[in-house]
Amino acid sequence: MAFSLMIAVPAVMLVRRMVFKVLWAFYPLVILFAIVVTANHFWLDAAIGALVAVAAAVAAYRLSKARPSNWAWNGAKAQRATASA
Repeated sequence: MAFSLMIAVPAVMLVRRMVFKVLWAFYPLVILFAIVVTANHFWLDAAIGALVAVAAAVAAYRLSKARPSNWAWNGAKAQRATASA
């Protein structure tokens, strides 16, 4: 479940056509249905997987904001560095 959310959320944000946004939005629900119906996991496992995905997204967001500015990609600095080399 966590993996399907980590794939579907960025895909919904990246695709432009509404039909594809809707299809990607249904992907985690299809996965939830598949894992519950096949008895591979219970719905609680899927809920915990969703919480893991949310926690990973929050952690990644906070870590990306905490990095020094010189770690960020800067095209102007890169061009000057290659020009002076």
